[in-house]
Amino acid sequence: MSNSAPARFVSTVPTRNIGVWQGTLTAAEITAGTTIVPPVGGMQFVATDCFMRGQGSTCSGPTTINFQETTTGGVVMSHVSADLTAAAWRYTTAGDGTVVTTKWAIPLVISEGIKCIAVGGSANTAMTTMDYIIMGFYVPATGKHGHALR
Repeated sequence: MSNSAPARFVSTVPTRNIGVWQGTLTAAEITAGTTIVPPVGGMQFVATDCFMRGQGSTCSGPTTINFQETTTGGVVMSHVSADLTAAAWRYTTAGDGTVVTTKWAIPLVISEGIKCIAVGGSANTAMTTMDYIIMGFYVPATGKHGHALR
């Protein structure tokens, strides 16, 4: 079970119903796996933008830092630790470090949220905190013929 989100829901873009979640995680919260976008039963979350920025020193220890589905682990966005240099924002685009975006801009598994977690390697020994921003929206889960599941 992941930790509770220290994140705060910031706002909704009125014309598109896009929510913004932002916050700061400690190295221990990233190691433990902390939920930053809550799962909503019967809904699918679609991440439209994701950003992460290391603070302190460049991250070292874990292989990657992931934004991933809370239970099934599908990767929304991940960066190798060396990408998280102090105060440099990292995004989902190719050329912005070593990035994987398997589940970015597509609906997540039904009733999944997003957690931030360190994957592989060892515990982070340098980066003190990490800032993040995730923008996206929830859509009703749909069945075979496009009808909402209940």
